[in-house]
Amino acid sequence: MATYGQYFYDGLNFATCTSVYTDAALTIVAPDGWYSQGGIFREMLNGILLAATPCPSCTVPCGTPINASGGFGVYRATFNFGTQKGAAVINFNVGNNDNPIPDKLTWTFNGQSASEYSSVLGGYLSGFIGAADQDTSGFACSCCSDCNTTVYGANGITDTSGSNGVSQPNVPIYEFTGGQFQVAQGQTAQISAWSGNNSPDQSLSTCSSNGVPSIPYRVFNATMVVPVPPSASDTDVSIEIEAPCTSTFFAFTVNCPTLLTGFASTALQSSEANACTSVKNTTIYHVGVNTLGISQRPVTQGGPVVATPDTQMGIHDWVFSDQHGVTPIATGWYGITNLIAGVITSQAIFVSTDGIITTINTCVSCNNFIFISGVQSACDTFCDGTNRTIPLQKQTTSCQTYLTVSIGSVIDGAALTPGWYAYAATSTDTATGTFRMMLIGNSNNITNLQQCNGANCISI
Repeated sequence: MATYGQYFYDGLNFATCTSVYTDAALTIVAPDGWYSQGGIFREMLNGILLAATPCPSCTVPCGTPINASGGFGVYRATFNFGTQKGAAVINFNVGNNDNPIPDKLTWTFNGQSASEYSSVLGGYLSGFIGAADQDTSGFACSCCSDCNTTVYGANGITDTSGSNGVSQPNVPIYEFTGGQFQVAQGQTAQISAWSGNNSPDQSLSTCSSNGVPSIPYRVFNATMVVPVPPSASDTDVSIEIEAPCTSTFFAFTVNCPTLLTGFASTALQSSEANACTSVKNTTIYHVGVNTLGISQRPVTQGGPVVATPDTQMGIHDWVFSDQHGVTPIATGWYGITNLIAGVITSQAIFVSTDGIITTINTCVSCNNFIFISGVQSACDTFCDGTNRTIPLQKQTTSCQTYLTVSIGSVIDGAALTPGWYAYAATSTDTATGTFRMMLIGNSNNITNLQQCNGANCISI
């Protein structure tokens, strides 16, 4: 673990000096080893500083959870992705869950920076998240009634005015090294003034008369997405947390990049009705914001929130057109095939301009039905002259008829055993009815359509 101390060097700056000393008179050469200042790392060997070299121990492996507390200032850490590609999800929690202290996390990767989050109870958030010192009614939050009121004014940080036009210059910088945040000696930063909840700078909860945020757990597990596409040249993501209050505590995890889960979807539609009836001929991808749930939420504040598996889309999820989280899909209505408690369900979602799901509704059952038989391992089995019933009533997620069922359609409802099925427009059998065959794969997807030609199957 790195240690901090007071040293002196024989030059105008650390990048160009020759040696490091332990006294101001430059008479006692410091021990050989690694020294750093202002992000410059140099090894001293035999009393002589070598060229600046990247410090491999200064990056944290992705997936490492961080819990920290300390005074006001700017907290910095760098995480390494290695060669992994996909979307890296960041989960960020500020203060405690009832009374979250305002903080702001910004990630920087591959020339891009962002401070945007989404949470299952709060939806889209940006900038400083947590709870205000005081809302427009004058109610104060007990969590941070001391949030530098001498700096920001008697009301502290407010939901309407943010920092009230006040910035904090020369605040300490804390670098994450050796498993903890430590003061970067001789370095300071500025927490610039920011605006209130009507701006991208802040998304704070307001407070009720009992000193608790009016929407408790609104910012719990605020979820961010760092796109890491194959074209990305960087392997490190920089994290900066601005902590404006006299003290803070927070937790976050920069998860390693993974390819996002895809869902069958329609193209952009003009209405919810169209989203429910249009063909799902494309794929969209999501980042779930409730994969961890909220187990500790008390009953008085609504009770626990059960985790949503990654295989299910949910409210306030981020939605993208690619597996790496690079391109949010356009705002509007989409029909999707969702998997809810093992049941394939046709739903309509509305995606906001921020790129998150703000509405998700199950589509009303349509009046178009098909009927299917039991499963067979081979298509030709239905052409062998044996009479087999076709009695099971089903619908496709795009509400198709017997004649319009197509490859790529999905059978609604419980998961079916993959294999060949006969299907018809009515409940019938293979001896007397008109029927065709479909091959159903995983997730009830129809992957092939055939019909009998004598004892053999041929394409429709």
